[in-house]
Amino acid sequence: MSKNLTHRFLARLCHLFGYTTPKQKALDYAIKYGGIDGAHHKDWVIDQMVRALTGCPVEIVETSRAGEPFSYERQGESDEYAKLVTDACDGEDGPETYGWDEGIAP
Repeated sequence: MSKNLTHRFLARLCHLFGYTTPKQKALDYAIKYGGIDGAHHKDWVIDQMVRALTGCPVEIVETSRAGEPFSYERQGESDEYAKLVTDACDGEDGPETYGWDEGIAP
C-alpha cells in the first residue's frame, strides 16, 4: 500500500470513529477561524494550529458567563510545543529575541 493511500485510509478511519489527525485538527482551525478579522484572532488561529501539530492535549474548561455555567475545549501545552516556542523566540540577541503571541480566541 502506498504511503499516500495509507495516510488517506487512516484519516478516513479516524474520521469514521470520531478521531482526527493532528494535521486535520490544524486544518479545521484554519477553516473554522482563519477568516475572522483581527490580527489578534489570526495569532490565536496560528497558535492553535501549532498546538494541534505538536500534540497538545485537549482540556475541558468549566466556567460561567452571565451566571450561566458552560464548558469549552482548549488545547493545553505539550513538551514539543513548549520547545518549538522557545526555539522560535531564540535569536541573535538571546532567548527572547522574537516574540510568540498566543492571540485572543474569537
